[in-house]
Amino acid sequence: MLELHNITKSYGTVVANDRVSLQVSAGEIVALVGENGAGKSTLLSIVGGFQQPDAGSITVNGQHVTLDSPRTALRAGISVVHQHFALVPSFTVREQMALAGFQSSRTHPPMAEDIALHSIVEDLPLVHQQRVELARALVTRPKLLLLDEPTSMLAPRESERLFDVLRRIREAGTTIILVTHKIEEALDLSDRIVVLRNGRLGGREVRTDGRWTDGTRERILNAMFGFSPEAASAQAVSPMDDSPAGDALLAVDRLTTLSADGRVALRDITFTVPEGGRLAIVGVGGQGQRELLEALAGYIDTGGAIRLQDRARAAHERRAAIGYITDDRIGEGGIADLDLTGNLLLKHQRLERFTWRGLLRRNAIRRFAERAIRDWRIEPDDPDRRYGTFSGGNMQKALLAREMARRPQLMLAANPAHGLDVRTAGFLWARLAAFAREGGGVIFTTTDLSEGRSQADLVAVLFEGRLSTPQPVMSLSERELGTMMIAGW
Repeated sequence: MLELHNITKSYGTVVANDRVSLQVSAGEIVALVGENGAGKSTLLSIVGGFQQPDAGSITVNGQHVTLDSPRTALRAGISVVHQHFALVPSFTVREQMALAGFQSSRTHPPMAEDIALHSIVEDLPLVHQQRVELARALVTRPKLLLLDEPTSMLAPRESERLFDVLRRIREAGTTIILVTHKIEEALDLSDRIVVLRNGRLGGREVRTDGRWTDGTRERILNAMFGFSPEAASAQAVSPMDDSPAGDALLAVDRLTTLSADGRVALRDITFTVPEGGRLAIVGVGGQGQRELLEALAGYIDTGGAIRLQDRARAAHERRAAIGYITDDRIGEGGIADLDLTGNLLLKHQRLERFTWRGLLRRNAIRRFAERAIRDWRIEPDDPDRRYGTFSGGNMQKALLAREMARRPQLMLAANPAHGLDVRTAGFLWARLAAFAREGGGVIFTTTDLSEGRSQADLVAVLFEGRLSTPQPVMSLSERELGTMMIAGW
């Protein structure tokens, strides 16, 4: 159905795809895996018509094609679901669906059945925006569907629902290429797994008679990273045997706030985080996670009291003392068309070390950016490269580097590891744990129960705007937490 012949794409001196050749048969699900920056998203963008290769050719259904635009790709039956959404923020869901050709005014498209069609896209939580993006792609009834980390913002139950939809459309004749960092998802859903490493094909695995051969998972990880699963998991940070017993770093009392559409998003939230504590807030998307982090960080109005280091802080004081990483890396977190240096400078541009009489100190800014790139292992190490061309993992490193450079007392992170490979995620979790060990505090949201339990000391569940009492992670099983996520407590 699809054949790629020696596809090559470079950005300056960095080769994102290096003579990649791949054949995908009709009605097949192929998982494309690899660490962040391996070239997976670049390859999908080329097949989707968003970028053109420097060399190589593409064949669809036996015919050579030039996919010089997304429109051309759509005409060839190719639809793309991006990791960083390609939606019109000011449109309603109905208008977004109409752009894709959805005609009905009374029924909902697949994957968006419980999302109000009159909702404005930019007002939706990211998990719902992701489902709208999926629905938009399915409306076109593509012959080839390209999915870039489609479950990165979905809870396990929603991921299962998506997989059921994908299996159905595969049976109806749609071919699927799935980019994912979650090996278990690739093993569960795909017929074939292809590994990209440093822009080149690094390995292949095929399901035979419905089964993977022994050692498949280990071979995939070795092809991705060059080490074993044990080495990969060793980078993860284990929870402490006992919860930190230091003084309260953050104390929240009866916090209440409204959502963008005026409804009560959070109700009487009360909890504390000790110095050195890591609190995981787990929950299905859209339960008030965004509002909670933005309220703590001082970006939206709240009722109730927020005390930091035993002192009530106004919103502007919290913005100065608390680091915040949004889960929207390329919309809210950074500026796609600005270079990496400019993105690292955001929130720092008024500091004396970077300005003199209203003018930017360009040498100081350059040294700051180069040190951040080196210390946080951002790749490629090009401070002049556009932020929007970096992989999701390197974008996340840049955002965390920027926030940590402010020397915050507390770090807030929304779904910090979504869309990241195990090595990049392990690196970031280790940095957050080190920050906590030095006396800071960490609060992060996640839909992944195992992630919440393995990367925190305390865990709480957010359900319909209410937060359960934080408890040591070892005191609650994943089953208990999962029940609380979908039914409350």
